[in-house]
Amino acid sequence: MSTPAASMENPTNPKFSLISNLPIELLNCVFSHFCSHCHSPESVKYPEIHHAYEYEFGFGPRDLLALTQTSKRCRRAAMPILFHLVGSGITTRYKLQVLDRDRDLAQDVKILHLPYHMTDECRSVLYKIACRLAGTSMSFRLALEDPYYIQINTLLGLASNLQGLTIGFSDEGINLDFFSKILTQRGSESSFKNLKYLELEAGDFVTFSTAGPGLSLLLQQSPQLETLVLRGVEQAEFPSYGPEFNNPKCNIVLQNLNELQIHGWSFREGCNDVHPLFKILHMAKRLTSFKYVIDKGPGSYSEERPQVHHAAPKTLLRYLNSEKLQQLHLDFKLESTGPHILGLASYFDLRDPPAFHSTIITREQLSRFTNLTSLTLDPLCFCRHVSEGTLGRQKFSHQKTCLTDLLTPSIRDLTLLIKGDDMRWICWDDIIYLGQKAREGAFPGLQTVKAEIPLLGSRFRGCWDDDWNDQHMHKIPKPFKTPEEEFRAAFEGSGVVAKIEGRWGGCHCGKCEPRVYVPLDCFVIEES
Repeated sequence: MSTPAASMENPTNPKFSLISNLPIELLNCVFSHFCSHCHSPESVKYPEIHHAYEYEFGFGPRDLLALTQTSKRCRRAAMPILFHLVGSGITTRYKLQVLDRDRDLAQDVKILHLPYHMTDECRSVLYKIACRLAGTSMSFRLALEDPYYIQINTLLGLASNLQGLTIGFSDEGINLDFFSKILTQRGSESSFKNLKYLELEAGDFVTFSTAGPGLSLLLQQSPQLETLVLRGVEQAEFPSYGPEFNNPKCNIVLQNLNELQIHGWSFREGCNDVHPLFKILHMAKRLTSFKYVIDKGPGSYSEERPQVHHAAPKTLLRYLNSEKLQQLHLDFKLESTGPHILGLASYFDLRDPPAFHSTIITREQLSRFTNLTSLTLDPLCFCRHVSEGTLGRQKFSHQKTCLTDLLTPSIRDLTLLIKGDDMRWICWDDIIYLGQKAREGAFPGLQTVKAEIPLLGSRFRGCWDDDWNDQHMHKIPKPFKTPEEEFRAAFEGSGVVAKIEGRWGGCHCGKCEPRVYVPLDCFVIEES
């Protein structure tokens, strides 16, 4: 009885005669459509493309794996493409077993994703490959090492043709001693000559200091690095030391970076993390894109505990030293001004609430970046009403120039990250006023303005009373607009494309009909 594989190799089989006659180059072209990396080289810099590609087209690594099991000819064409991405889609154990039989496939690995976990079933084949790679002189030491770090070091030692690398690590840092020994044995100066994207992702309650030695070594081995992503979690722990990037190779790589993203790592005053982070920020003098986001995660303070103290946006921007900057994204995740609307007294490491001029970004700061075209900010970066707290909000209530005083002529795309119930209305008049000035021609270079605004059913903070709305809706004597209509109307005729993201409804379920936004001056409440 013939096996399925044998029948597939049979040239008389009409089902596979076409495949048997196709040149291997054409098979490679066809099979590459199952690979998100082949379809979009930008997936190296944007890992989310892999999931979007598989979701949109309905095929991915598992389909490539199925092709490798159809025939020898298909396997020869599909297997290198399958190994373009290691770390998702197909189990690590399977790929380690294949690498154990054919180490040449390691040169086909383009993107390596190493999350902080490893199943026990991988250990036997992993130690086998690691011992073969290390030689007899280091084999006995491998039994004492953490299996996860053996996996990292082994795969890094095999895959020297990487373009994208993501490594997760715990509070023990990134131990690359084994990899360093491999490099010494090889006598190689730069292991990752093609690496363009490097991301380090910390687990819970990890300080940036623990990533220092590993990051330093990876930078030395990546002379062509373009994008560096440092992803952490807000926390209370203070590191015992800060990594110093004194190696000249590290400095050269940092100076040539095009894009830097920092997620979650704090720039708290008095924290040792602030020194290496600010140093990286200052040394990256050729950045075209900088993104800073304070992520909320399991290791961060809960809402019931005090806020983590951060450096002000204005202070952060002082360390940004790139004249080539084109894209700036700052998100401090300020979702509310607090239960008592006290402003920033508890947000920064200061006893007294800071004045707005010491926290918000100024036009003079943005003017240094003459090539800046894309700007994404949350209210903490620009809104003086937020910075001054309740008293300041009354003091500046008649002023609507927070945005018009900030924007520079070079900015074409503006995105505003408005979060929280009260935050939206505090900044709303400034957004509408920007539209009015755009219609007057004050910003001829501005092309798009996008506002990301959360769900809310009423302009009244905490008001969710449908019965009250039903009783008073008839008392509105004049037409009113929904927030989206008001937003678009403000920019109508200016040539600026106005976009708004967020569902205007009273429920977060996504199924209820949106409520109507009613401006306060529309109500005529009869006295009883």
